[in-house]
Amino acid sequence: MESKTSEHTDTETEIRTLCDRVHNKHDRTAWTMATVRRLLPWIASTDGELRDSLVYVSLCDVLEMGNFQRNDLEWVLDELISDRYLFRGIGPPESDDVFCRSFSLLIVDAILGTRAAHHMSTQTLQQVWDVYRDYVIRENDLRGYVKGKGWAHSLAHGADVAYSLITLNTPSKADVLQLFDIWRVKLSDGAYVFIDEEGERLLRAVFAALDVGILDEDDLCQVAASYGSTPVSNDYPLGQHAGENLKNFLMCWHIHADERRLDQLSTATYEALQTLKRQRSKWY
Repeated sequence: MESKTSEHTDTETEIRTLCDRVHNKHDRTAWTMATVRRLLPWIASTDGELRDSLVYVSLCDVLEMGNFQRNDLEWVLDELISDRYLFRGIGPPESDDVFCRSFSLLIVDAILGTRAAHHMSTQTLQQVWDVYRDYVIRENDLRGYVKGKGWAHSLAHGADVAYSLITLNTPSKADVLQLFDIWRVKLSDGAYVFIDEEGERLLRAVFAALDVGILDEDDLCQVAASYGSTPVSNDYPLGQHAGENLKNFLMCWHIHADERRLDQLSTATYEALQTLKRQRSKWY
């Protein structure tokens, strides 16, 4: 794999050396936009160790520690949410392009966690939300950990972006409810069984919407009810997988609501589980 900066083509060895300067040696002279530009193409690598442990971590370090202007980070955001990154090869259920898409989301989230993000325009942040919403509708590769290649985890990584945008109070109530319904559809698709804590990542965003006041407890109760009443087929394995995903998500939601002493939501998630259970009992 190659990335180009001006006329130079980076080799994997050069990228590993650059990551070592950034992350291990804390070389401040490497905390630059030039480094960001050199590292970005390598988030598409199928080498899980290079992508997950070196390139991603180094990009986070640079974005956190570098002295960047807001327009610098907005350029990176524009690049990441483009067809070259977030929508690269989208459509097929299992292809290596998912790593580029999924790690684009993680770098977007890293940018949203910087101080500069608090000074970005509402228009910029809303654009990121809208593009993410369109992306998650179109994403069909929902694998978690891919043996030999590392984390894909597109649903979880996208949930991190949603969480950060919600904490920045970017989306409207309608935006958030729409996204939670899109997630419901993804969980009930049944193509994958979500076993890599995707539900926990989704619920961070769910409770963030409550914490910042975009949604209230009544709103979340209605969302929970919609999850419990989601029709699932009685075909195996798709129907079985969909039912398991919804059950596990609602159980996790119920536990968190109980821990937060949200009695109304705790009851609603329990009732949603019972609704789902009655539907699934027809299968046996």
